[in-house]
Order: sequence, then C-alpha cells, then structure tokens
Amino acid sequence: MRNRLLASPKLKGALATFLTEAFELGYIPSINNTQSKKLCLVVANHDSGKCALLGTTVSDKGDTEVSACMIDIPNWLWAESEGFDRDEIVDNADLCRKIFKRVPVALLADLLA
Repeated sequence: MRNRLLASPKLKGALATFLTEAFELGYIPSINNTQSKKLCLVVANHDSGKCALLGTTVSDKGDTEVSACMIDIPNWLWAESEGFDRDEIVDNADLCRKIFKRVPVALLADLLA
C-alpha cells in the first residue's frame, strides 16, 4: 500500500488531513486497504461503529480527485447475509445506493466521530 499511496499525492494529503482532524476530535481511526485494484482505504472509528471509504475517482474532466463514501454497515451485512459478495454489492446500482453515501472529504472525520 505504501508505494501506491506515495503515487497518489492527493490521497496522501487527504489522509493526513483526515488523521489530524480525527485526532483533534479525540479518536484514532483504523485504516485498512481494500481489495480493489485502485487504492481505496477503509477508514473506521471503532468507538462510534462507523466506517467509510476514502479513495480517488476520475472527474468528468479526467482529473483525479479524492472522494469519500460512508458505509451503511447494517445494509452491508444484510446484503452479505443474502449471499451477495463484495463485487456484486459494488456492481449492483440498487445495492450501492443503499450501502454507500458519497460525502464531502472535508467532513469525513466529523461524520465518523
């Protein structure tokens, strides 16, 4: 993950800002890499039970930008219990809308608090 993060200065900067804000809010988030081909991180606050994805996307103009999505854990667990695997959840538009909510990166630390 380290080399991939170094290759993405925008994500590296967003992650540093997020960590600083989380520490200032009084929690230490966990950070894990996903199995995605693109660098995408799962950031979580175990105290609040909330988690989100932090990664990069490509804008309509072709620019790389950092994006974040909150994860609705009960809906994720429901989808898994119904037999959907990670790829099916991500590729299914209806499931995606129920499980992932795009949020401003600048608010991520507050939303996980």
